[in-house]
Amino acid sequence: LENGLKYLVAPVLGQKSGFYCDQRDNRAMLAELCAGRRLLDLYCYSGGFSLAAAAAGATSTHGVDSSAAAIGLAQSNAALNGFGSVCEFSQSDVPAFLKREGVAES
Repeated sequence: LENGLKYLVAPVLGQKSGFYCDQRDNRAMLAELCAGRRLLDLYCYSGGFSLAAAAAGATSTHGVDSSAAAIGLAQSNAALNGFGSVCEFSQSDVPAFLKREGVAES
């Protein structure tokens, strides 16, 4: 439980402890800026920044990660907190995603 949000963790996924606890202050700081805005959460892993933004009133979030297991975890975390309609997640290589979306040069 962090700032009223529930997180499932999966330490066997191979990314540290299964949750980036050291990012707690950054998630809280970002949340202060998100009311009424959209968020792009790159390398989202468990969706922590997306969930913090959704809880703070973001209109939508889109998380991207190359790991199918991480995307599944992020989707589960969004559903666990009732943000399934606000938080969207997709599996993709981030640079390729940015190119497809026209955000990065080819």
